[in-house]
Amino acid sequence: VMRRKMFVLIPATALTIVVAIYAFYKTVLYRAQTLLGVESGASNYVQTTNGSAARVQDQLLAIREVLFSRSVLEPVIRNYHLRPMPDGKVSDADLDRIREDIKITVEGDDSFHLGFEGRGQTQVMNVANELSERFIRQLANVRGQQVSDTAGLLTSELEALLSGDHAAPEVLAAF
Repeated sequence: VMRRKMFVLIPATALTIVVAIYAFYKTVLYRAQTLLGVESGASNYVQTTNGSAARVQDQLLAIREVLFSRSVLEPVIRNYHLRPMPDGKVSDADLDRIREDIKITVEGDDSFHLGFEGRGQTQVMNVANELSERFIRQLANVRGQQVSDTAGLLTSELEALLSGDHAAPEVLAAF
């Protein structure tokens, strides 16, 4: 009977010691999240192919494209020294490692969490906040460029119609 007890007790004790050592030496990771939302009136400006208003879930690819761009991530990596830069440049491998630390979680139809994981509590909080700010600024710049390009196209089309020798008044009125 004693032999059976030792057969169970010794592995259980050894496993407990191994788990305790692992927990003691495991690096502590912190996670910070920011909640970003779309105003209900603004969501009508983003349309899907069938004409309905787009949800955050539908725009996840565009969100990832803007957030994971070099122009958003590189300044954050430099400001908070997230990766060593021996030659002063951020490599593509470093960008990929930082992208793995960023989590995007859809919260509802009109909001999502942007999260960042790292080792320093204050650093993680500051990085998550700066990522959110830079994401919003970059998205505003992209949208502004789209508006500018659309306005330029419409202006050039109007000028082409007006400069034509046989510009029909019906065509101009329809435009």
